[in-house]
Amino acid sequence: MFKYCLWYKIHPNHIVNHTIRNYCKTLSTPLFTGHITIKTGLSLSQAEDLFETYKYHKKPTFVSYGQYIVEKTIIDNHYFFSIEQPFSIDGVRIRGIHASLAYRINVPFLATEIKHKPLNDVIITPDDITICIANCSSEVINEWTIYREHKY
Repeated sequence: MFKYCLWYKIHPNHIVNHTIRNYCKTLSTPLFTGHITIKTGLSLSQAEDLFETYKYHKKPTFVSYGQYIVEKTIIDNHYFFSIEQPFSIDGVRIRGIHASLAYRINVPFLATEIKHKPLNDVIITPDDITICIANCSSEVINEWTIYREHKY
């Protein structure tokens, strides 16, 4: 689906992952590892090259803001829906920087389903994230795996 991806993987005990688990339970959506995507659609060699560069970069701080956004992406003849919480990166709001909170394929989210409060002013510190390569080739989201991770 998304081939290999470079992510900032969020610590399992962070509130973002608690929110993902809540959505998973209330909406019957697939469970996945909380992350902020750096780049998607990579071959394995591209992902490894980018990983080698990013593992030496200073890790940023992210702060959530605003309302959830529901996105729709067409990929591999499927509609991929996501509920996303926008985040600033080192104090700068850049369109598209977000943590996804729920995913569905070919089934849109209804406004009435999005009942959780936005995660305003939630901070993801450099200690809360690691850089990783995720294998997101499968159309089954539960099958996405961490291929390689840099332990700081």
